[in-house]
Amino acid sequence: MFTFRASEIKASTLASHSAIVITHTHPDHLDIDTLKRILAVRQLEVHGNAEVARDLAEVARALAEVGILCKAHGEGEFSLLGFNLQAIEAAHEPILAATLPLMYAYLIEGRVLHVVDSFDEKLLTFASPELLLAPGDGTLSNGKAGRSFYRGDQAQSRLATA
Repeated sequence: MFTFRASEIKASTLASHSAIVITHTHPDHLDIDTLKRILAVRQLEVHGNAEVARDLAEVARALAEVGILCKAHGEGEFSLLGFNLQAIEAAHEPILAATLPLMYAYLIEGRVLHVVDSFDEKLLTFASPELLLAPGDGTLSNGKAGRSFYRGDQAQSRLATA
């Protein structure tokens, strides 16, 4: 898991990867210029929701030089490089923006839950994963905390943040 924020990701970081899943269209998750640099080093499969695919298609001529094609998917299960993923539409946490993007959280192999930028109540259906990937320190500005995804004596669950 990484962010495009402040150019923290370098093209060489993903040189050995085969695919990238872009969760939504905010610039810390989708930076076209950085994505172009990554794809110039290594042709990755790019996956995302309909809004991600639309935004990439809108700049298709500029991206054609490095061959970005985005495979759009909807909510539900799909397979990627031998991994089973479940895309779960989840509301982005409130921010100072006129609109919020279409965003999916991901359950990977039924064991890892990546909530992206959401603590949507519907994600509690997937409570107590073996690994929870949550934004920042697991706490958002509205005070919701990643630990709310753990119930009862689920202390053996591990929390990873990024």
